[in-house]
Amino acid sequence: MINRRRMFREDGLPPAHLLRKVFEEAKDYAEAKQMLTETPICLPAIFLLSGTRPGEGCIIERLERDAHVRELKDEPSLAVTNHFHSERLNATAKGWLSRALDSHARCGIMSKDGDSLMPGEFHRLPHAILSHLTRLTARMSAAGGRVTARVWEAHGPVSEELQLG
Repeated sequence: MINRRRMFREDGLPPAHLLRKVFEEAKDYAEAKQMLTETPICLPAIFLLSGTRPGEGCIIERLERDAHVRELKDEPSLAVTNHFHSERLNATAKGWLSRALDSHARCGIMSKDGDSLMPGEFHRLPHAILSHLTRLTARMSAAGGRVTARVWEAHGPVSEELQLG
């Protein structure tokens, strides 16, 4: 409720509306990244952006009028969980702080082991990632035009694995 009250006091876009604007208007990766980084929003958000060329990828951690960008070219792979990595943004106490299960451990496991998973192997994810709180697992490659996803509830999978591309 506190976040919703704060949202109505802000004049920035809701993060989902910004995403729609980016999908409709951005001509390329660089323009999408600039829009996601610089457009004022009304709530903190985390965006994962992938381009189609080698090295085009980043995680954008956003506050209403501030951003921190983690570049793919600076790391072997990127993964995102429910916390900001940026100490500068976390210092404001307005960002996404770790909660529930160990968000930092999940991110580390996904960054290290996520690329080794083949389609049909989401069930092999360790409990730190695949838990009663998991609702969606996905692997995506913009360059390869592939998406693999599965929906979960507390008791287990509630969908077949979807593979596109």
